[in-house]
Amino acid sequence: MQSTTSLLRSLLLILFLASTSAASSSIDETCRSISASRPDIPTDFCVSTLTADPAAASSDHRGLALIATRLSATNATRTVARIQQLIDERDRQSTNSECLRVCLEVYSDAEDHLQDAAASVEAGKYRDAIALLSAALDSAENCEDAFGDEGISPSPMVAEDGSYEKLVELALAIVATLP
Repeated sequence: MQSTTSLLRSLLLILFLASTSAASSSIDETCRSISASRPDIPTDFCVSTLTADPAAASSDHRGLALIATRLSATNATRTVARIQQLIDERDRQSTNSECLRVCLEVYSDAEDHLQDAAASVEAGKYRDAIALLSAALDSAENCEDAFGDEGISPSPMVAEDGSYEKLVELALAIVATLP
């Protein structure tokens, strides 16, 4: 009886290690493929971004697309909070505040687009997800343009805009490879 239990434990361990290795391989394969077609998305950025979510370890390609989309939505939410904080700290009549209000509007729209994109990925509506991700991607550029149009460079949002843009580009690249 003890040898049967030992054999069963060994078999379960092997299955667990194989599934973990396969999932890790899925992340690596996905990221290498994305980086090969999109050199502006480095493999190490892709891997580190996806593995930040523990669910990535057991996700297939569609699951990785969903994770990247949800990470983008979370980033948009954090960016909205940061913009609101900056608005609250500044004179509400200043040029900076006007530019920040533009950023607040475009990022608030992006939050909605990204939540809808995640729902579209879950539903297998990848074309809809691509359209929503593409619309959300414009937010960073529109925010930067608001400051650039007023001659303010660099904008106080340059770091947030850059991080957001990279995440949405990653999500878009992964979703675009789904059938």
